Amino acid sequence: MENHIDTYKTSLKKAIGEYMEMPINERTAEAVEGMIECLIMLDKACDREKGMITKEEATAWVHEIGEHFDKESLEPFVSRFLDIPVYVVWATMNMLWSDYHKVAKKHGIDTPAFYADLTEAFLYDEDADAPEKKLSEYYRNVAKSHAEQRRS
Repeated sequence: MENHIDTYKTSLKKAIGEYMEMPINERTAEAVEGMIECLIMLDKACDREKGMITKEEATAWVHEIGEHFDKESLEPFVSRFLDIPVYVVWATMNMLWSDYHKVAKKHGIDTPAFYADLTEAFLYDEDADAPEKKLSEYYRNVAKSHAEQRRS
């Protein structure tokens, strides 16, 4: 099924490019908007199917644990993570800060650079197939399950 989705996404991207070369009018703008919405929905469906954390889940989680680092504060470090969606890096840095800031502060290493290093070590560790998968597994198996236990 994934190959069919990838093929369809490729066709959509090609069609978007073709429509963007046409004269701009209401019809072409609506067509491009519809195709982009379809691409976004397919990406979300693929992420869910693969068990990957979605941008919406990451955002809700960060708001639940507290946003210590906003996305702008990642800019000095983002070049390390070009192969990972920014929301994954952002959620990971905030998760690690939430879990370890007291110890980091005690040892005088509570800095954005320290959390960027920790994020890099966490996401690129060899115990997961991919960085996004590592955070997704942590989110689903640790953070989300603990939050659900607290609520019940």
